[in-house]
Amino acid sequence: MKKKEKKENRQRETITAIGMVKDILSLVFFLLLGFCWMLLMLLIISFVAQSAVHFKIEIMLMASAGFAVCVGIFHIYKTIRKYI
Repeated sequence: MKKKEKKENRQRETITAIGMVKDILSLVFFLLLGFCWMLLMLLIISFVAQSAVHFKIEIMLMASAGFAVCVGIFHIYKTIRKYI
């Protein structure tokens, strides 16, 4: 199939108040999930490889926040694409 045919076959969702609330809650959920997952992975790496790799907690928090921003941007892109 060509891109145009795929775009025509894809169902557009209507924008409703409940749908927007679900999208906002899912964004918050994915941001928290991304932040916690990255922080947990960095903590595990830091504890397992104490002598070779040592991260400060500030660096872990900044890296986790950066990863959460990347996850948020991806989720927003997917959500916008769902309505277009």
